[in-house]
Amino acid sequence: QQVFDDAGYAEDTIVETLRRVKKLNPNISTIFYYNSVLDWPFYRLHEEFIQHPEWALPSGKGDGKPCLMTGDRTFPNHTNMLGFDFSQSVVRDFWASECINMTKTGFVDGCFSDRAVSEPACPFATKEAQAAYDAGHLKVHQELQEQLGNGVLIA
Repeated sequence: QQVFDDAGYAEDTIVETLRRVKKLNPNISTIFYYNSVLDWPFYRLHEEFIQHPEWALPSGKGDGKPCLMTGDRTFPNHTNMLGFDFSQSVVRDFWASECINMTKTGFVDGCFSDRAVSEPACPFATKEAQAAYDAGHLKVHQELQEQLGNGVLIA
């Protein structure tokens, strides 16, 4: 079972842990974890994401509702999670900024993007919508790697 402080966000817990690792050995490479399909609610990223409902991946049913997915049961709040609509450049920029901001802490050398090659659980309304998402999901990782330069991106 993963444990997160109810008063903080996953980013804070991860950075604090990596700060302690770097204190023990500054030469150890450290990696920040986040998900490229699921918007986990215990991340600070989630708080901003939910302020922009238009950034959520649509359900694919033409009902105007977002796609709601389920994640790993060993984490809290693993149901009814939103997904990132990577067909939108603003969403790609937003999602990539999470990793970039973590590397600016001085304790994070790179990022692990979980589910970088996974499809969301919801259907797409059209083949074009799926192609736009797939292209955007690939592009966000390519752009993030460019922004990281020599930094690590595991995707």
